[in-house]
Amino acid sequence: EELENTYDSHSLRDNSPTVWSLFDHYYDEDTVLKLIDFANRYYINDIYTYNIGVKNNLPVIFDYSGC
Repeated sequence: EELENTYDSHSLRDNSPTVWSLFDHYYDEDTVLKLIDFANRYYINDIYTYNIGVKNNLPVIFDYSGC
């Protein structure tokens, strides 16, 4: 079943441009778009610098929730 997105990739990236710049730098575009799709599907809207960590020298999200 297809879930309706409540916001698009641009508004999600506008939420915290520093975080998305990290992901854009370290991951390929396909991976970043999959992450955005996942966040949209499950209404995750709080990806900010305070819930980003580093694992194997790559940025990772370790805490998130949605509305």
